[in-house]
This record gives sequence, C-alpha cells and structure tokens, in this order.
Amino acid sequence: MIEKGFAALVLIVCLALLLRMAQGRAQQARWDAFWWRLWRRVQRAGAALRQGWGQARSRAAARRQAADAIERARGGRTGATREGNVIRPGRFKRDGDDKPPLH
Repeated sequence: MIEKGFAALVLIVCLALLLRMAQGRAQQARWDAFWWRLWRRVQRAGAALRQGWGQARSRAAARRQAADAIERARGGRTGATREGNVIRPGRFKRDGDDKPPLH
C-alpha cells in the first residue's frame, strides 16, 4: 500500500517537472519562484512550531522547578535548627557536640 503511495508521489513530481520543461523561460522563473516561496513558508512554519514547542517545554520545566523551590523554602527539609533568622543545618553539627561549629 505504501509503495503505491510513493509511486504516485514520484509520478506527480515527474509530471510537474515535465510541465516545467514545456514552459517558456519567464514561466519557468515564475514556477521556480512559486515553489521557493512555498518552501520558505514551510521552513518558517516548522521553525515557529519548534520554537513554540520548546517554549512550552521550558515553561513546564520552570513551573516544576519553581514549585520544588517553594516546597523546599516552606520547610520540606528537616534536620535544621532555627535561631531567629539563622538556620543551622543538622549535617554541620558534630556528633555529641551541642555547640554549633565556628566555621
């Protein structure tokens, strides 16, 4: 089935090229300009589609990272002690030592 589709596509391209050869020089130039314009439109549409897709993906990733950062800031981590506006993580504390490290 797909072979017939490819064969039909090749036949259409060959007939279009035959028609182009039968035209005069000015008509060939218009024909070529038409196909170049169409090709450029397809390229621009593809670039816009890729750009939109990339922006959508980056927006989703940014939203996810922001939600993770907010969750961490709300206190998602445990093991830290707060003394006023000073936060001391538990991993900086030495074993058996109640005083915080100096560095």
